[in-house]
Amino acid sequence: MAACCCHPLDSKNAFCYLSDMGNGTEKIKADDADRLERVAFWLWEYTRRNHHYRRYVDVIHNYLERFDEIGELDNVLNFMGYENLQVLLSDPDFDLTDNFLTQELSRKHGEIYAKYLFKMGILLSKFNMRFGRVLRDYAEGLDTRKALKDLLDGKEVSFRSKDQYDQYAVMHLRNEWMMTVDGDAPNLNMVTVEKDADIKLDPTKVLTHGTELAKEANSLNIYNQMYRNASKGRRIDYDTKIQVYQLGAAGKDIKPSGDQKRFIMLWLWDQAHDPEDKGDQPKSFDEVFPLLKEHLHEGYLSTLCHEVTSRKSRTRGYYQTTEQCIRELAILPFTS
Repeated sequence: MAACCCHPLDSKNAFCYLSDMGNGTEKIKADDADRLERVAFWLWEYTRRNHHYRRYVDVIHNYLERFDEIGELDNVLNFMGYENLQVLLSDPDFDLTDNFLTQELSRKHGEIYAKYLFKMGILLSKFNMRFGRVLRDYAEGLDTRKALKDLLDGKEVSFRSKDQYDQYAVMHLRNEWMMTVDGDAPNLNMVTVEKDADIKLDPTKVLTHGTELAKEANSLNIYNQMYRNASKGRRIDYDTKIQVYQLGAAGKDIKPSGDQKRFIMLWLWDQAHDPEDKGDQPKSFDEVFPLLKEHLHEGYLSTLCHEVTSRKSRTRGYYQTTEQCIRELAILPFTS
């Protein structure tokens, strides 16, 4: 059963491996913390535009709204919260389909609401496995139209995420795991790991990849910490930020100039998918490409405008990479 860890800043929802070895190590750690904020920002912006993410969130919101209508939302969220889940999972007789809350819901509101609770629990578990992040309303995030206007006016726009749950989600970028727990790679559903859990390590990597295996083993502690932080209002600590980056995004370094290019491609993607204009289908790249010269020809972005408008085939590649990042929930490089 998945814990319902909802984003605390969302009003719509009820919802170190390095020792201190001197200035060199501290500089690496500081750089990794900065990189984490950049990667976390772009991962969220790509995720919230992903069709499947939006569908999951809409369905889960629908269940939450049903419980809110009958005055049971707080009880449901408490039931699925971290501390209560710890107790439930320690009970070998716990049954998601028949427990004190399903019985209470059935008695007061009808059996259908017990079924809603069961279905939402299964859906949250699948959500955790697929997206590796805390549930968050996809309406939250960068308004690319406003951000473009601000940039053209010479105002500063941040391409970093200070949100700890965006940062925790970067662990989900790890493509290959050498460690499994009961047949699965470490994931958000592993709030606790039972003593008899079947933990396996790739035997071909034990001797040659000991440091990476240690990082993977520590991921279980990090997931557990995330839920504890959510339940007690704590923030992610500095050393954990470093661990999260090294585990999920090591080698991904988005430079400030790369931020601008990613932003322009995201703005262009939003223009192609504008619900007021698109009808049933998004516009093609060729249809929205002229908007670049129309909107970026002056001021702060004029140099970038020249680059992306004078090399259409290269810009098409950037745009296709953006589409792939959104589709695959990935941080892929913009290659020339």
